[in-house]
Amino acid sequence: IVEVDVVMTADQKAVVLHDDFLNDLTCVNTLTFDELKERLPYVPSLQQILNIAKKFSHKNPAKNSKHISGLVNIEIKTPAPLCDPDDVTEQNLVAAVLRAVEKSNSSKQVIIEAFSPAIIAMFAAEAPAIKRNFSINILQLLSPEEVEAIIGLPVTLIDKDAGFGLQ
Repeated sequence: IVEVDVVMTADQKAVVLHDDFLNDLTCVNTLTFDELKERLPYVPSLQQILNIAKKFSHKNPAKNSKHISGLVNIEIKTPAPLCDPDDVTEQNLVAAVLRAVEKSNSSKQVIIEAFSPAIIAMFAAEAPAIKRNFSINILQLLSPEEVEAIIGLPVTLIDKDAGFGLQ
């Protein structure tokens, strides 16, 4: 199993990159895939990674196993407020990831992971057969005052009513 972080470009391509902004604070979602490749030539699309991983997906006939190897854990990185100040790009990000998974025919080979209950809920609604993994951050369980005391910055709650009772 391999874990990759995914963000989205301006032309709505899912790319494998840990952060959604570059060192100069340029948001990835303001660059097309080609523009991103000019700046960071090593950044692959999610579909490229899934096509490579497909080669490692096989059942072990010797052990009569139903276990599939070559799994890809796709961590969906929700855009930072710097890159999505109005918090409106999540549905497009989900759609971009699903397009890559469908085009590579790898829905049984992937696990969708997110710290966002809203993202997990979107995947559950859009592609219920794809496995999902909800990660949690301790900050999601604290009050705004407790978080502010820890990080020293003001906190604005965003409640997306995703059914998990988390913000």
